[in-house]
Amino acid sequence: VRIVPNPFNSSMAVHFETTTAGSASVKVFDLRGRWVTELLSGTVSAGHQQVCWDGVDVRGAEAAAGIYLVRVVTADGFVGVARAVLAK
Repeated sequence: VRIVPNPFNSSMAVHFETTTAGSASVKVFDLRGRWVTELLSGTVSAGHQQVCWDGVDVRGAEAAAGIYLVRVVTADGFVGVARAVLAK
């Protein structure tokens, strides 16, 4: 899992690879483990994937500056976590 740019201000992209087509999810959590938002929940094709986050939480409010954990889970068994720094 790769976050670009990191740190980010207004938006960032999450890059990851899948070896097979199938379900995938990308979720953002704060450091206390609270769910902030879900960037992807669905079916993806095999290969490189990219989803973006605009720094907005599930309620539509701007997330606070700080460190967030981005968790990627794919159908091929991959589970990855990357840290993203939201700087304002």
